[in-house]
Amino acid sequence: MSAKNVETVVESGTERFIPLNKLKKSPKNARKTPHSEASIEAYAASIAAKGILQNLVVEPELDAGGAATGFYFVTIGEGRRLAQLLRVKRKEIKKTEPIRCVIDTANDPHEISLDENVTRENMLGSVLELSC
Repeated sequence: MSAKNVETVVESGTERFIPLNKLKKSPKNARKTPHSEASIEAYAASIAAKGILQNLVVEPELDAGGAATGFYFVTIGEGRRLAQLLRVKRKEIKKTEPIRCVIDTANDPHEISLDENVTRENMLGSVLELSC
């Protein structure tokens, strides 16, 4: 038995720190418009100043036999993952930086990704209404 087959799938809903270099973009992510360079820069600056304020939601990558590979697909939080990769490129953090994630194997990854992106409300309109 190889070492990668020893990896076990963690229970859904579990919070776990996963090294950044074990996180991959999910092929089931509903977002079709890529994050802009400006938004990734803004995420990186925010994370550098305040940390990651919202956990990434991930699902384990499974091999053809259904065994966990030790990698995780980011279902929710791809922009934050990209921002952390930018910080690695700038040598602000290591590629093994632990990222707080929530494991989700109970929900359909495409559906929760879609929900995350569609149901989000733009706060700017609310702030402008309050200031008028």
